[in-house]
Amino acid sequence: MSVLEQAIFADGVNAKERDGQSSVRIDATNAEPVPMAGPVPAAGPGHKAGPVRKDATFSNSESTEVPSEDSVVQIRRPSLMRAIPSSSIVAFHSELSNSVGVRTGNIVVYDHETLDEGHAYSPHDGIYTVPVSGIYVIVWETFASFHSYIQTFLVVNGAKRGSSFSDAQEAHDIHLVSSLVVLRLHQGDHVVIQVGRTSEINATMYGYSGYSARPTFSGWKLF
Repeated sequence: MSVLEQAIFADGVNAKERDGQSSVRIDATNAEPVPMAGPVPAAGPGHKAGPVRKDATFSNSESTEVPSEDSVVQIRRPSLMRAIPSSSIVAFHSELSNSVGVRTGNIVVYDHETLDEGHAYSPHDGIYTVPVSGIYVIVWETFASFHSYIQTFLVVNGAKRGSSFSDAQEAHDIHLVSSLVVLRLHQGDHVVIQVGRTSEINATMYGYSGYSARPTFSGWKLF
């Protein structure tokens, strides 16, 4: 063995002695289970217990350590607050109790109120005052009497927002027309049904409870 080889061999032996362990690789798949250690022998009379670490146990009241952000588990729960509606139910329905004579420009007064959630319709003047801003559905029905026609408009603050035309001129019968408008209304708006053109100066808007043939005016807030 050359001098260089002897030096390399001697250095390797010294390294193993310093480490105090062999360089054998252990395959974890074939490793034998390690038996558990037996009970810890009781301390003798002269044994003194070492100092107890304050952080050895977990205590909500005594722990003064502030955990780092990496060690804190962030628990995010869905909000338990329910969505509160901006208003309660808003809806109304009124109808004509009897046939009435109408002429161009008249506001139709549906005098028999059957529903008014929001207390916004007046059966005395036919005006619906919007209680809460939102999207509304407005529906109205018109009956033209025998051999006549009646045009009506949905009017909001003086502006026409919808129309209908009930024509019974060519029939010896009453004629029903129903109209529906979806629109945005604002609190305080005035909504009415106004008469447009008619076949006579004083046309008759038919209303007869015996046949459930009553002109109606209804509406409700969608959202």
